[in-house]
Amino acid sequence: SVVRNFEKHFSIKSINTDQELRLSVEELDNYNGNELSLITTTLRQCRIKDGLDIIIYCDFEPGTGLGGSSSLVVALITALAELFNFKFSKKQLIKFSYDIERKMQGIQGGWQDQIAAVYGGLCVTYFENGDFGTHKIDMSDNYTDFFNSTLFLLQIGENRESSHIHQEQKQAAQKISYQAKMKNIVALAAKCSDMIAQENLEEIGCNGREWM
Repeated sequence: SVVRNFEKHFSIKSINTDQELRLSVEELDNYNGNELSLITTTLRQCRIKDGLDIIIYCDFEPGTGLGGSSSLVVALITALAELFNFKFSKKQLIKFSYDIERKMQGIQGGWQDQIAAVYGGLCVTYFENGDFGTHKIDMSDNYTDFFNSTLFLLQIGENRESSHIHQEQKQAAQKISYQAKMKNIVALAAKCSDMIAQENLEEIGCNGREWM
């Protein structure tokens, strides 16, 4: 929730983490605290000079690996763009939110979370030479409902910092065996996306062992 308060301060509250922050508009540029810094950095980069009341609520806790921080930044930028009437293309929004999270906040990771948040739905993305292309799989409403009915999500009670995982991946990426595993995963994803697009979910389960 992002609402103008017609005063010269920002009031920011996270319901999930029970954090609250109140800053004057003048204080924003020099704020370097860790509390709710993802929000303050986004406000600063969007050059917001009007007072706002911001309330954040996520359906899951931080550290679950579901791309919540990227979704939060994309949602906030989108709300600010609507409120203050500035425009982004999808690629510009992805690049802007990526820069805020990865470069300015130092949260390690790739582009995939921002892409998923901006495009929505079930997407296939190809990365090459520092760029990417994305298309959404066209699914009928009935098939989407059926597909969703086959999925479930479990909370196992453990959270983790994705930055540590990305550091390990960067170190492992130099190994030939690791590169071969990644190629197999990419090939597996391509086969799965084709079967989903063909509405052939049964084949995914049947051929899983063969692909591995």
